[in-house]
Amino acid sequence: MQSIPIVQLSNVKKTIGKKPIIKGINLNIYPGEILGLLGPNGAGKTTTIRMMVGLISITDGDIKINGVSIADKFEQAISYVGAIVENPEMYKFMTGYQNLEFFAKLSKGVSKERIGEVVKLVGLENAIHNKVKTYSLGMRQRLGIAQALLHKPKLLILDEPTNGLDPAGIREIRDYLRKLAKEENLAVLVSSHLLAEMELMADRIAIIQHGELIDVQRVNDFIETTETTYLLQAEPRDEALNLINIYFNEIETELKDDNISIQLNKDEIPDLVGYLVNNDIKVYGVIPTAKSLEERFLEVTGGTSIA
Repeated sequence: MQSIPIVQLSNVKKTIGKKPIIKGINLNIYPGEILGLLGPNGAGKTTTIRMMVGLISITDGDIKINGVSIADKFEQAISYVGAIVENPEMYKFMTGYQNLEFFAKLSKGVSKERIGEVVKLVGLENAIHNKVKTYSLGMRQRLGIAQALLHKPKLLILDEPTNGLDPAGIREIRDYLRKLAKEENLAVLVSSHLLAEMELMADRIAIIQHGELIDVQRVNDFIETTETTYLLQAEPRDEALNLINIYFNEIETELKDDNISIQLNKDEIPDLVGYLVNNDIKVYGVIPTAKSLEERFLEVTGGTSIA
């Protein structure tokens, strides 16, 4: 990750009427990374994106794209942005290539060579001359990404890019986004409610709640915590569970199939195993199970569901 951010949100606020919607967000997005923007329903994700692309005004603070302020020099700043909000709209009676030719005319300096480049980048070489009405939803999403990339943006913003896709389509879009971030050195901002997918796609995540940025971390760092959940394989199981509850007075335990789920620090494992073995319990395995992004998200947001 490079040290100079492509996107800088500095104390960004949005008030509608007298109601504060966004309450002073500070956030940087860097070239070559995918940042996942997460938050419960009504947290402010869409409002933040709309301010970034100029669809609504900023009440206070500033947003800079590639060092240029959205407020001061909007046209220059937005020229560095490619965005798809919800589903990309294409002319279905035209071919994919004809659509890209049409959109290329709306931007300055987009050559036929560049159209060929983006077609290859999103893997549509074999279908680009077919009519869009024959495309699958995943292919339409990729064509939309190609359109957003025509003018060589520094920032790609995608709102729910995998919405409505089947598992194969979701994986396809994820793979292409990771490829684009690396090969084009793009900063990619993705807003999504599919937390399991964000765990696989994003380098970092930013969580918004009640209009405030409550956490920004690398995905792996966010998921890792001091305490880990372990699955303990021991016999007799019920007796082992009783002994664990005696040994640890206030520890969380749960039966999962034939195993005991237990939250412990790593350095507590040897003592627990020794205690069980000394009490004639056969221990067959202690397996760490990392928390998912969804589980950590619900912890941080107090169990609030995401939209």
